[in-house]
Amino acid sequence: MTDDDFRAIALGLTGASEGAHMGHPDFRADGRIFASLRGDGQRGMVKLTPDQQAEFVERNAKVFAPESGAWGRQGCTRVMLGMADDEIVGEALTLARRNNASAPARSSRRPSSRPTFPPSVVAAIDAAQILGVRAGTRSAHRFIGVWPIVIGGRVYARSWSLKPGGWYRTFLTDPGGAIQVGKRTLKVRAVPVRSERTRTAIERAYAEKYPTRGSQTYVRGFRTRRRREATIEFVPWSAR
Repeated sequence: MTDDDFRAIALGLTGASEGAHMGHPDFRADGRIFASLRGDGQRGMVKLTPDQQAEFVERNAKVFAPESGAWGRQGCTRVMLGMADDEIVGEALTLARRNNASAPARSSRRPSSRPTFPPSVVAAIDAAQILGVRAGTRSAHRFIGVWPIVIGGRVYARSWSLKPGGWYRTFLTDPGGAIQVGKRTLKVRAVPVRSERTRTAIERAYAEKYPTRGSQTYVRGFRTRRRREATIEFVPWSAR
């Protein structure tokens, strides 16, 4: 399959049109992107659900693979065009278009969600295995390394140690602090995560991001009730 074959199938779906996003072609309907092509002519992307993604990867791992980072965990799926055929890609594109059609319509009003970091910062955190965190504005804490997780563009971490004076306990009483992203130090505010659904999604993300044998003790340990409750979202200090 070529990129022109991928394009022809995508544009043949109901209401589809071609646009551009971040320097490469995309295919959208009802104002929402459901697929795209990379500039190298060798890869495409389809927006599936995580369950659909797992099914296609299981059927043909040479053709389909999750995209990297948070986007991949949400269902964005890479398509290796040179290994693909029209039938299986047509099926994936049809599902992506169907998902697009069933998604809630975008409101014209600005959502009242908590502000988050610029995309470049989020991407750097998502790619990092360790995030430097300094807890509190009145404490003598130094930077300590934690395992960061990005879900839906939001930045989370969970504390392994719950001892008094640790970074998590310090944030509960003094929520200001800082994180290190590359060479940058950014002021943050720590917000406890109460949503059980978000806590569970973070556990799944930990299992995917830290799959090595040596990491499994911590991945499993993060699922205990007391550590589930020690989940923090980091937001920009200005997000008050």
